[in-house]
Amino acid sequence: MVIATVGLLYGLWEFNRKPASVQNSREDYIVSAAELIKQFDLDQAGANSKYTGKTLLVTGLLRSIDTDIDGFATIVLSDEKESLSAIRCSMDSSFKAPDISINTGSGISVKGICTGYQADDMGLGADIILNRCITIEKN
Repeated sequence: MVIATVGLLYGLWEFNRKPASVQNSREDYIVSAAELIKQFDLDQAGANSKYTGKTLLVTGLLRSIDTDIDGFATIVLSDEKESLSAIRCSMDSSFKAPDISINTGSGISVKGICTGYQADDMGLGADIILNRCITIEKN
């Protein structure tokens, strides 16, 4: 009976646990958008094993801010060359698009958890995906 009670309490605690905030976590890698895109373009498997599941601080140019119908935002970063590849940063749920006042083409730093690489079906670039992101600073 005691084991069942402890198991039930642990299960409830795990069920209600929220993901850790990226804000207080230490970056595993600090990298520019151009360098991250280059690494994934040159060696997708190697870059996936190096970065997936790691906290990244990425600095690049703001290509766009996309919002869904609930107001949750995805910041799209690019390199200076405006390549077809980009870094898609799904913002933390506390972030709403009006929270940022930066122009397209301006520098920005975003910290988040890398979840991998999605190649375009036609071979025209790819997206590197970061989740639970926060903005750090304007450059």
